[in-house]
Amino acid sequence: MGVFKKYMTDTYCYTHKAKITKIDKDAKGVFVWLDETIFHPQGGAQPGDTGTIAGKKVTGLIHVGDEINHYLETVGELQIGDEVELLVDETNRLQNAVLHSTGHIMAAILRENYNMKEQTGANHFPGQASVKFKTSATKCPDAEEMTKKVQTIIDEKHPMTIIDVAGDRCLAIEGLDKGLRCGGTHLKNTGEVSEFKIRNVKVDNKKQEVSYGYTCNHLFLTTPKLAGVETQVNAKTVSLAANQ
Repeated sequence: MGVFKKYMTDTYCYTHKAKITKIDKDAKGVFVWLDETIFHPQGGAQPGDTGTIAGKKVTGLIHVGDEINHYLETVGELQIGDEVELLVDETNRLQNAVLHSTGHIMAAILRENYNMKEQTGANHFPGQASVKFKTSATKCPDAEEMTKKVQTIIDEKHPMTIIDVAGDRCLAIEGLDKGLRCGGTHLKNTGEVSEFKIRNVKVDNKKQEVSYGYTCNHLFLTTPKLAGVETQVNAKTVSLAANQ
């Protein structure tokens, strides 16, 4: 059956209890398997989570079939069957989620507004975030135009929802994207994105590709309280008031 991946349904769950189902080691170090986890391993161009298990630093995360190796600096006295507390670093989780979700916003805009149907790359790492598309267009949107398009979607506060499409987990953006397959952690609303900027626009005429590098932050990390916005970083629920 494998580990239950709670992060797939709740981006904002930073603490949880789980039972150890296996303790072992390999070339990368000692690791544990859990019956449930809130730790998202690196994948889908998104960095892995950081944090602790039973107060011990998580040094790495790797998918192994239906399980996840949670590498620890030490297992100490931990035993199979122990119930342990999981703690995910909130700042790192929110930064990963906002970069990934913003990449989806940008990709949807390029598909729907500029007829760019073939995405050839994505990177959701801090300082490297970008989306890349094949394009035969003679004119791609420049940084200013793309920024305005993305900022409009942010300001309109579109709900973002994980849905099932023919058995695939997909991210839907209300009014913009009906659903794109993805296994990452995502926001509940585009209004959670703050400080969005285009870093660069690179056009490769030979490959007929365009790449948009970008930066952004999560509003919980920059502005804890805003008029019309209710936020609780430590809670498992998030709600944002839509524009009137």
